[in-house]
Amino acid sequence: MSGMLRKLIIQVTFVVGLGIFFYPIVSDWLSTKEHYSVITQHNEALAAMSEEMKENELQKAKEYNSEINENSIPYDDPFSENFQEEANGDYFNI
Repeated sequence: MSGMLRKLIIQVTFVVGLGIFFYPIVSDWLSTKEHYSVITQHNEALAAMSEEMKENELQKAKEYNSEINENSIPYDDPFSENFQEEANGDYFNI
């Protein structure tokens, strides 16, 4: 009986070792697969957009970027006694 238990422990240890060894490889493969899927969806969405829509989105992005520069969010220590919670509404409503 103890020989059978020993074989089972060795087999379980081997399988766990394989899992630990192959985890980074499998994880990287799955992440890469997901990234390619997201890129493909983005490229398809861009291909479906007209030039006018692209220009409109570019203009909106430029306006938003200029507002960020003009109305920058103040840097305050949230743990200080003088902290006042001021939220820039446009920043949080992206």
